[in-house]
Amino acid sequence: RVPSLLSTMARAASSGSSASAPGAGYATSRLFAFCFAFRLANAFAVRTYFNADEFWQGPEVAHRAVFGYGHLTWEWHRGLRGYAHVAIFAGVYKLAAVLGADTTFVIAWGPRVAQAAIAAVGDVYTHELARRWFRSASAARYAAFCSLTCWFNFFCGVRTFSNCLEAVLTAAALAHWPWGRAEAGGDGGPASDRNHDEALFRDRRENRRRAVAFAGAACLIRPTAATYFLPLFVTELRRTRAKTTFLCLECLPVFVAAVTLGVVVDYAFSGAVYVAAWNFFKFNVAEGGSAAYGTHPWHWYLTQGFPAVATCFAPLAFFGCISGTLKGARAWEPFAVTLYCVLGYSLAAHKEFR
Repeated sequence: RVPSLLSTMARAASSGSSASAPGAGYATSRLFAFCFAFRLANAFAVRTYFNADEFWQGPEVAHRAVFGYGHLTWEWHRGLRGYAHVAIFAGVYKLAAVLGADTTFVIAWGPRVAQAAIAAVGDVYTHELARRWFRSASAARYAAFCSLTCWFNFFCGVRTFSNCLEAVLTAAALAHWPWGRAEAGGDGGPASDRNHDEALFRDRRENRRRAVAFAGAACLIRPTAATYFLPLFVTELRRTRAKTTFLCLECLPVFVAAVTLGVVVDYAFSGAVYVAAWNFFKFNVAEGGSAAYGTHPWHWYLTQGFPAVATCFAPLAFFGCISGTLKGARAWEPFAVTLYCVLGYSLAAHKEFR
């Protein structure tokens, strides 16, 4: 069955995917359709309970915003949560209400269907990330296969957690990231070489802008995404020749836009002006409030969290991270991003699988 699934994915990817330069496009629409069909079945297959946040931090809040009734937990009254993620499900409910289709079934399963589409986008970006890194269509198919068959992705990926959207946006950012590529360019050499270098430079810059935008969106959904994006940005800042451009014209506008959008969306839903990311950081990190949900030892992610989530994929993930090659790149960079995430999250007293 594994070769059969891989061959299906291969046909889907090859039918619409171009062999263009890295970052020049996504995997094909047919691949997305295949992944969406898989995740849609996944969404209706998962009928177990995992964590209350699946409802109290998403669909319940959206239901209150659209239909006027529903419960808000204390975090919303304290301004610890942002409504950017909730807005997606509020849009689903509002559309259903306008069309007169706000039945019990749609209210219960509409957010799950929306999340299935989001999860499918994550599968496609995982495919694209592997294609860019390994320069191999075969590697990309195997990466997508791993994403689709990972038990925790199946169990959690279609649930309405903000973590799930954060993961998809992170995959998108990493798929566009200019991994280890030194900026081409120079005054010497033939005109054809200079033109080629300039084209590579423009392509790198454009991909980096997209990556920064996706990273900003991930941080808007969950501020904890900054844990692994900040070290990545520092590495790029050290590498790039145009440091001022990267910092002031690419990162700063995205930061301002993310904060502004967050404040505007939160005000539209709550009628209050606050910066959810700052409140979240102050309560969970500065005040140590996350410990109220339970504490875990510093090594929990390394000894329990990641092994349980990855299971049999853990050795493959480790091997893939340290052995990935890309011309002009250091092979440890993707592994470093994972390490930033695990070590950063390990600093908090409260830890979770998701």
